[in-house]
Amino acid sequence: MKFLKIIGLAAMVAAAVMAVGAATSSATVFCKNNANTETCSEPYKIGTVGVVSNEGSFLLEAGGTVYDTCTSVKVEKEQVEEGSSTTTVKGKVEASDIKLSECTHTTTVLEGGEGEVHWISGTDNGTGTANGGAVTTIITGVSCTYGLGKEMQDWGVLTGGKPASLSVSNSAIKVAGSFLCPSSVQATGKLVLTSPEAGYVTSG
Repeated sequence: MKFLKIIGLAAMVAAAVMAVGAATSSATVFCKNNANTETCSEPYKIGTVGVVSNEGSFLLEAGGTVYDTCTSVKVEKEQVEEGSSTTTVKGKVEASDIKLSECTHTTTVLEGGEGEVHWISGTDNGTGTANGGAVTTIITGVSCTYGLGKEMQDWGVLTGGKPASLSVSNSAIKVAGSFLCPSSVQATGKLVLTSPEAGYVTSG
């Protein structure tokens, strides 16, 4: 469940890191430097491969009980759009782009998700949103599937830096499984952009 969120989150970070979504009044670009928060002198180009990995464990819990823990999360995605000061760019991550391993229970990514990042004025950061995704794991001895749903959900702040990072603590809803499966779960963890080595959010 947490992983479900992680999937969406990872999808958001990998896609957003490499293809950032725009804010309401201006677009957003993922930049190589933080020389200026308003404009980007060195935007990452189409074809750049972004790699996102976990820092520490990703947890999946409900009601204070941890049901699953994954110690290895990796998302790799090639940039397909660059973004600009006038365009809105969205990123999509397929299930095959997301690798979860070293989990307490067998945890399978069924669907990827979409992600956006909206620049926060005056900073090198952006607000992340994501939707979709589906992950199956074992809870109370039965198979349970969780996802983010069709609507974009706030995933917190993508912090620009060397490296860029995103801390996650959000819920995912049950989309399939027994009545024994909790109706929702909480995903907790931290994702870090391991390649390229730096990333900053600007307005374009």
